[in-house]
Amino acid sequence: MKPRNREVVLTAKPEGPATERCFGERASDMAEPADGEVLLRNVYLSCDPHLRQEMDSDRPLPRPVSSRVVGFVERSRHPDFLPGDVAWGQGRWELFSVCPGPSLTKVDPAIGPISHAISVRGMPGLTAYVAMTDVGRPAAGETVLVSAAAGAVGSLAGQFAKLAGARVVGMVGSDAKADHVVRRLGFDGAVNYRAGGTLSEAVRAACPAGVDEVQHRG
Repeated sequence: MKPRNREVVLTAKPEGPATERCFGERASDMAEPADGEVLLRNVYLSCDPHLRQEMDSDRPLPRPVSSRVVGFVERSRHPDFLPGDVAWGQGRWELFSVCPGPSLTKVDPAIGPISHAISVRGMPGLTAYVAMTDVGRPAAGETVLVSAAAGAVGSLAGQFAKLAGARVVGMVGSDAKADHVVRRLGFDGAVNYRAGGTLSEAVRAACPAGVDEVQHRG
């Protein structure tokens, strides 16, 4: 029997935090790729902050959840991809996505986990790398303050700054995240902006010599 596709769809606009009640599941026949398209069997799906804007829109419900995906080529009608290849691109929260061949990028499993194609070697990693190496350019002895430091981009930006020799302090929203960025990610300090008191005082205490670089995006 031909495999069936399963898809997670948005069934209700979230009021406050998004919960599982906002989502549903539907099954359908697996689509066949047309000329120039590729059928991707998804292994990893991204869950990015921008999805909240998509959830809040007034487009009709239920509707698919757009996502960056990485997976194995199941069938291909594009000359650059063969069954068994690994690729990433824009798809949906579903088992199988049909994608235009030119929109996909091949992934080499030999250079690391394929999930890295939509994380550290993908958009979050590239954003952090450009922010630190091309824009901020922190130097040894400087202090870098990273907001949303436990997030996909912020966590990497702080580590790039550390590699440059800077002292790095992360801004986070909980004590658990503060512990994570210091103990696991190697930051030199952290500020929990929900801990009470004024944020400026907390930053001044964590960065007594001042701040040389501020990485805003997390």
